[in-house]
Amino acid sequence: SAEGELAAILSDADEIPLMRANAATALGSATPSAVSGAATAALVRALEDAWSAVAARAARSLGTRRANGAADALAKTAAAPRDFVALSAALALLDVGDRRGPALTQALLQRPALRGDYRLEMASAILAGRRGASAEALAHLSNAIADRPDFSRARELRAGVLEKLGRPDEAKRDRELAVRFRH
Repeated sequence: SAEGELAAILSDADEIPLMRANAATALGSATPSAVSGAATAALVRALEDAWSAVAARAARSLGTRRANGAADALAKTAAAPRDFVALSAALALLDVGDRRGPALTQALLQRPALRGDYRLEMASAILAGRRGASAEALAHLSNAIADRPDFSRARELRAGVLEKLGRPDEAKRDRELAVRFRH
């Protein structure tokens, strides 16, 4: 199967890192019901990849797929010293609804290397939204989008916040742009 081939590429240490990173991303794009235990296991193993891009994409794919069985590995990765990989893992924990996600994300907000990073803005927006601070969440999402205009996930979340704030025309525009950037 295509998923099996992607898992094999991701697990092949002799494969170039860009191919492994792309395989991790592709596994995260599969429909949730189509992601097998073998693919989830390959993504979990990839959290320890020496190449940060591979590990970070594996973390995001586990979150996108809501791979609950990966929560312990994601929590371990979120507490590790590789800042951007840790942030991707913390965001994935928020995605899967793991109770450790908010605390680990909050701890990452203190890391100097992450200040100003669009992913940190995304994490801050998610935490603000969970507190019911829609205006703060909107500001963080807007900062993330200003840094990365093609960041479709931030646009999708911002559309939801705009809806809550009674701004449906702006929300519709963000949803349209999110779809365009995803394809």
